[in-house]
Amino acid sequence: MSDRQLLESGEDFAIVSYRADATRADGEPYAALVSSAYARRPDGWKLLFHQHSPV
Repeated sequence: MSDRQLLESGEDFAIVSYRADATRADGEPYAALVSSAYARRPDGWKLLFHQHSPV
């Protein structure tokens, strides 16, 4: 993971983004830009949205 960023909008919403670099099981390299949005609910943080875009 690299280029990690956290964007907080108030106390109840956050977006985490990063670049993921990995090696697939077949040995091929893979890279993606990833973002996830979370909301704080009474029972904890809940994932609202997740996406990844291959680089």
